Amino acid sequence: MPQAPQRIRPDKEAQRLYRDLARRAHPDLAQDPAEQERRGGFIARVNEAYARGDVLALAALAEEWAGETDDTGVPAEGTPERVAWLRQRLDWLTARLNRIEAARAELVDSPMGQLLMLLPDDPDALLEVLAEQLLESVSTRQAELDRLVGTG
Repeated sequence: MPQAPQRIRPDKEAQRLYRDLARRAHPDLAQDPAEQERRGGFIARVNEAYARGDVLALAALAEEWAGETDDTGVPAEGTPERVAWLRQRLDWLTARLNRIEAARAELVDSPMGQLLMLLPDDPDALLEVLAEQLLESVSTRQAELDRLVGTG
């Protein structure tokens, strides 16, 4: 029976780098389709490094992004463009928040979500509890079967 892949929990530094890169390089922050595509490719590389928990790769990607983007794309404070940019960003964030909340509600209402809510801070421990309960149930049933067939 094949084993499940080992779950990698990125450390705090990997999480910090990942979040920083996602905030700065996300494709939704760009208007130009070519820039969105470039950012999408970059974020895909960031996601791969984060999935591996590779802090060094994330740090290298952060340096790469800093080298490619001297201009942050954010209009200067006090300009009319800044107000429009802030409104657009607020609309995007509001829509994203609504989508995330809808997805969260859907997940929480699902059978798996309800199961995970039994131990929300440590889903791996929940698996261990369920495995112990299953083993206990199998053992009890095996003992009952042995009793019924007279082998126990």
